[in-house]
Amino acid sequence: MRFTRRALIAGLPAFAAAERPLFSFGVVADVQYAAKDAAGPRHYRDSLRKLAEWRKAIEKERLEFIVHLGDLIDEGVDNLAPALDAVRRLHPRVRLVLGNHDYTVPRGVLLPRLGMERAYYDFTVRNWRFIVIDGMDIAVKGGWPEDHPNAAAGRRMLEGLKQAGARNANDWNGAVGREQLAWLKQTLEDASRRGQRAIILGHFPLLPEGCRPDHTLWNYAEVMDVLDGAPAAAAYFNGHDHLGGAGERGGLHYVTFKGLVEHEPGEACRIVDVYPGGLTLRSGAAGRNLRLRGKSAAGRWLPLFDGKSLKGWRVECKPEDAAKQFWSARDGMLVCDSVGRKEHDYVWLMTEAEFTDFELELEVQGFAESPGNSGLQFRSRYDRELGWLHGPQVDIHPPAPFRTGLIYDETREARRWIYPSLKDWRIDPADHPHKFHWNAAGWNRLRLVCVGTRVRTWLNGMPVADYDGAGVLDDEAHRRRNAGLKGHFALQLHSRDELRIHFRGIRARPVTGG
Repeated sequence: MRFTRRALIAGLPAFAAAERPLFSFGVVADVQYAAKDAAGPRHYRDSLRKLAEWRKAIEKERLEFIVHLGDLIDEGVDNLAPALDAVRRLHPRVRLVLGNHDYTVPRGVLLPRLGMERAYYDFTVRNWRFIVIDGMDIAVKGGWPEDHPNAAAGRRMLEGLKQAGARNANDWNGAVGREQLAWLKQTLEDASRRGQRAIILGHFPLLPEGCRPDHTLWNYAEVMDVLDGAPAAAAYFNGHDHLGGAGERGGLHYVTFKGLVEHEPGEACRIVDVYPGGLTLRSGAAGRNLRLRGKSAAGRWLPLFDGKSLKGWRVECKPEDAAKQFWSARDGMLVCDSVGRKEHDYVWLMTEAEFTDFELELEVQGFAESPGNSGLQFRSRYDRELGWLHGPQVDIHPPAPFRTGLIYDETREARRWIYPSLKDWRIDPADHPHKFHWNAAGWNRLRLVCVGTRVRTWLNGMPVADYDGAGVLDDEAHRRRNAGLKGHFALQLHSRDELRIHFRGIRARPVTGG
């Protein structure tokens, strides 16, 4: 199920009209109060009026608590008292997430004023675990003294993101540090042992396709990896992107709440009703359903590479290339190296396993001295008689990075670009429909999701292709080759290419729905 911002505003019918929720709680984000004039759509002083209105609207609700998802103030310690007083008038139990604007006040002042021991913590309500994370743990503007290790780490991380051309390389974003990541994983494991479900609360969005990507946590992928591996995790709620948004990955729901500083309470504030089988977000009588991920093993990530061998893979090529050993496993990576050896045809490293509808992730690193290109074939099938691997391919092309993430059909009778749709193999930067986000200096994260004939790709969290292959992937040519809708993954060494390329972190899982 895929949710859009429009759906978030409109809402859906209540989860079950006759079923009473286990409990309910309120959510508001980005009050961002300050005693100063408005700037564009941000009406800082007006946030107190909006909170008072919402307090009247929810006074008959039986809420367990209210959570504010960060940026209580816009800036300045003098604005803390009126903003905190207004939020605490909403409910006797208020939980706070801290955002980037909150840290305009030094941590040593901020946390005591808010009555907080530290910025990340957890609490339990009726066998539901709520886990609050601190997205400015590693940050340039995270309220740390200039000489604090977390501030220094923030400067290094931001510089690295800028060099990589990352969209979220902004000093008003931050990251979750190693110690906190370990704590998050341990807390989720504890929730699972206790038979609890968990809702994670943060300030920064994690899912790039569910928000404006320049607003994401610096290390959103690392945090999502932890959540992906946690059966207890049901949803992640955040603020920061005042426009709001929503998305879903692997059954886990990511919801970005609109900023109160830019919107009226009816648009920004929500009540969450918690049921045994789902969550409902509502501003009034109408609600929007979130079906929770089950606790079974279905949909779990399957590692495709064990980090030390080619177990689960096999090389496919013409007989004359079989002994040349272009592919190997070393130092936790799958490595292809044909530099200085151009006399070869296509050589693929293909999985033993086959997949139909799936989500796949991997990391790939190219090298400046390597002029060759590669690719990730999927739902493909090897033809020993022809010495050819039929099926679609996600292009990986370090020398021409605008191509990476686009889709080429390697099926023998139908070889051409299918996303974008072109007549043959020739492609020009002007033809591609996306801005590339290739990191020439390090690792790149490639994501591929296939459901039916729909194929989507992302590069470093940025959407690249969204292709409906109906009439192509299921046509006669693909049916004849038994490819296009089911088959193997394969990494490609192009004919006569001198290629040096590394892959790691290759994993996949079955998915259902769009």
